[in-house]
Amino acid sequence: MPSPDPRIKYLLVQVVFLDVAKLGQVKVDDVLVTALVERWRLGSHTFHLPVEECTITLEDVTNPTYYDWEQMCT
Repeated sequence: MPSPDPRIKYLLVQVVFLDVAKLGQVKVDDVLVTALVERWRLGSHTFHLPVEECTITLEDVTNPTYYDWEQMCT
């Protein structure tokens, strides 16, 4: 995948998205996606897995934030 266009590169840096833009093409595992869709519970926003229910947070797919969320949300 080519490097991001220089005209938008500064915007990607500002929104901390430049590294994502550099990922290139990611191969999607259709079987995994199908399995997760089948286990998604809309009412609870969780995946129902054989071991227990679980959810994926934004922190799970990015770097840990180490914010005090209780303090930030009150």
